[in-house]
Amino acid sequence: MNIWLRFWIFWAVATFALWLYHPVRAQTISGNTSNLINPAGTAWGIPGNQVLNSAGIGAIESGGPTTGSAYYNQDTNTIRFSYMPSTVTQSMAITAALAGTGTGIKWLGYDYAWSIMNGGQSSGPLRADIYLRSNNAVLETWTHNYAAGSQPASIFQLYSGRQLFSQSGGYTTNQLASLDMHWTGQDTLFWQGLYGPRVRDTNIRLLYGVDQCVANPLSDPTCPGYAAAYLQQQCTANPLADPACPGYAAAYLTQQCTANPLYNATCPGYQQAYFTQQCTANPLYDRSCPGYQQAFVLQQQQSQQTIAAASTSTTSVSVTGTVSTTEPTITIATDGTVTTGVATVPEAEVNAVVTRQIPSTASPTGTVTLQVQTRPQEESEEERRRRLRAATAEEIEIALKEEKKREEEASERRKELAARMRAAAQEAAIGRGREAIRDASRAETMEQQMANQALIVATMNFVPGFESYGVARLPDAPGYRPRDIYPGQQPVDNRRLLRGLTGASDQRHADMVNSQYGR
Repeated sequence: MNIWLRFWIFWAVATFALWLYHPVRAQTISGNTSNLINPAGTAWGIPGNQVLNSAGIGAIESGGPTTGSAYYNQDTNTIRFSYMPSTVTQSMAITAALAGTGTGIKWLGYDYAWSIMNGGQSSGPLRADIYLRSNNAVLETWTHNYAAGSQPASIFQLYSGRQLFSQSGGYTTNQLASLDMHWTGQDTLFWQGLYGPRVRDTNIRLLYGVDQCVANPLSDPTCPGYAAAYLQQQCTANPLADPACPGYAAAYLTQQCTANPLYNATCPGYQQAYFTQQCTANPLYDRSCPGYQQAFVLQQQQSQQTIAAASTSTTSVSVTGTVSTTEPTITIATDGTVTTGVATVPEAEVNAVVTRQIPSTASPTGTVTLQVQTRPQEESEEERRRRLRAATAEEIEIALKEEKKREEEASERRKELAARMRAAAQEAAIGRGREAIRDASRAETMEQQMANQALIVATMNFVPGFESYGVARLPDAPGYRPRDIYPGQQPVDNRRLLRGLTGASDQRHADMVNSQYGR
């Protein structure tokens, strides 16, 4: 293949790629503005404001004098150049181009069109310069050259095209100030008249597209407001995406409560979950717990086994208390013998069954004999658990009733035993009183009689259980700590205030004392 052919193929492919991936192509063109050129001659900045109608232009062409600079025919919207080089300009404000385009747009380029006569006797150098300006600088410049004689004589030839801005994505309105159009021409044949190149119907239309960053800040990470829009998008999809999301706290609470209703007391279902947790740990937590009845029966059976110590026929039960000089205490030995002494707590509970009543009379020495028998040994723990697991609800209910009845009977027996023990103690005290009376009759000295009489009075005042009223205790509590309120300082009294408060009283007291001596 010829080397030049290869070169032209490569150039064509590269040119197409550059056109296809032009920076502005990433921004879609939505439309264009109307013609920004004002056709009024005064808007063109004609030198000397040389704006005429067709008749005036014809008079000059017939030989009238000219200044040598450009003229403007306001009837045909034509710029005509003479033998002096001239420049005609018009500035188009970008803000004026906004009419009808809406907000949030990008300026991407412009479309242009104009007709030119530059041939034959009406020819000369002609150039169009277009400037894109900001408030204080020229951003981009484009030049269109039309050489003398480049068009047929006496014919206007139309030229049009599209020019895209070089900045990727175009410009925002705030970045631009104006688009300026300059026509510069001259009649190089130096004819006396308007016989230079001509320009008619200049048309400039700005191209615009929707600003994707305004329409959608998420369209590009470089868009202003991208971070805020991304956060909002994520928070809308999932409030747990970031702690800064509105509703994050409520969503987090919902998440944790869904995973575990016990996470917080405000969780829906917390009460039920807490109840289930407690019942699982201990079925006796509440009567409505599943398995409460079985657990209660098991607990009562274990308590009964603890009470019934073993299968022995006798058990040692002792009523303990602080020794007193006024009230007997009864001690039940392992052989069933009950001995009365003096104690402050004679009515302690006894975990046994009394099978024979205390005799109505007691010996003067205060000794009473009781026969105590324990419960027979019950079934083993494993046997009871097997029986409970196999028990029906009705059987469990019956067992509960029987257990309650046994507890009531045991309580009554304990009360009866305590009453009998108090009666025995009182009888023993009476016996001692009788013996003291007999001893008093045999007393030989006054001291012995007084001692016996004191014993008799104490016996008469004896009330079983009365000493229990004297064992109440008030719990101690911490008071103020011993510390200095103002360490290292000496309180100073206000002596003046003291004299003001007590001075009159001191005077009255002195007057009263002195009055005794004036009588």
